[in-house]
Amino acid sequence: MQEVETPTREDVEITVDVLQHILRYMNIPATVQVRSTNPLTLNIHGIHENLGLLIGRRGETLAALQLLVSLIVGHRTKHRMRIIIDAENYRQRREENLRSLALRVAQQVRNYRRSIALEAMPPHERRIVHIALSESKDISTESIGEGDARRVVISLKRAGR
Repeated sequence: MQEVETPTREDVEITVDVLQHILRYMNIPATVQVRSTNPLTLNIHGIHENLGLLIGRRGETLAALQLLVSLIVGHRTKHRMRIIIDAENYRQRREENLRSLALRVAQQVRNYRRSIALEAMPPHERRIVHIALSESKDISTESIGEGDARRVVISLKRAGR
């Protein structure tokens, strides 16, 4: 199955339809808005009382929903495309919070001159932290651990690195 960078209008309609169908099946009344098409980003609105249920612990339910929609859409369209599903802008807020956390912790690392390990987080969240600090001349990041316990360690760069 080949990957498509920019989805067609029909791809977008199929994706929205699949997501709305799953939400109806879950008995979650909501509206789906297309935020962007490259990658195809959908935001679910109007789910305030069901928000925690839909997001799940550390965004795991939302990630599972995203995977399910991607698989169904890929099967229907016969090609892969990157699909991101957000709920009431949760992912967007989480990304902003992670960037802010990375910068705060980097400053603590500078002040105390010792490495600090963040909480365990999924791969896409670790990537946000790595990217947020990638331009820093004196800070380095490294992922350690395995599976669900994988976390980012923020450290001072060593001389010559």
